[in-house]
Amino acid sequence: MLKFFLLCIAFTFVLGFDNTSYVKQKQEIQDLKKDLNAFYTKKDKEYKKKQKQLEDLLLRIQKDKKAIQNMRNEDKKLLKQIAGKIKSKTSDIYNKMSPKVAAKIFDKMIKENKLKSVFAILIKLKDKQITAIMKYLDVNNAAQLTQMLRIYKID
Repeated sequence: MLKFFLLCIAFTFVLGFDNTSYVKQKQEIQDLKKDLNAFYTKKDKEYKKKQKQLEDLLLRIQKDKKAIQNMRNEDKKLLKQIAGKIKSKTSDIYNKMSPKVAAKIFDKMIKENKLKSVFAILIKLKDKQITAIMKYLDVNNAAQLTQMLRIYKID
């Protein structure tokens, strides 16, 4: 019985010693868990702050992009108005010009490889003026412009 009693005391001592080690390890793990939770909470706050900054930046970029697009659209509109005024001014000039002089100018422009420019002016003129100018144009130039006018009317 004494052996049994000594064995129980020894066993209790071993369990008690082990229990202390276990309690220390458990405390260390809990401390580590607290540290990790604090670290992750801190990092999560930092992440959310950075995410908010990025979202704000993205929003600002989108606003700026929209403002730039609006400015671009306004600029295009102005350029179209200016181009329209220039074209109408040019067509007014050529409509008032003598067909013979206009034909000489057009022949010279075509010789300088500006056939498309001549065509752009020509389509803005009155039909009567076009007919009169065609009479005085070089035959090859008149043929080219006639072909372009034919294709233009089809489209």
